[in-house]
Amino acid sequence: MKIGMHKFVGLGVVALALAMGTAGSASASAGTTYCYYQGEDGSQWIDRYAGRRACPLSDVNNGVVGELYDQEYIA
Repeated sequence: MKIGMHKFVGLGVVALALAMGTAGSASASAGTTYCYYQGEDGSQWIDRYAGRRACPLSDVNNGVVGELYDQEYIA
């Protein structure tokens, strides 16, 4: 079975467009999770994680133990 050159090129363009569309939608949905902590001494800090995830309930920053007080996900 012979495939004409223009049909072969057309199939390649369609495959490339589908691949790029899939990659584009995957990267667009990979946002950032922000975890807000307050330390025992009153200090505050933010940890950032790629993608959507649950924040740890506590964290240590410069030797200070802190508790999670808020979190948000930004796409």
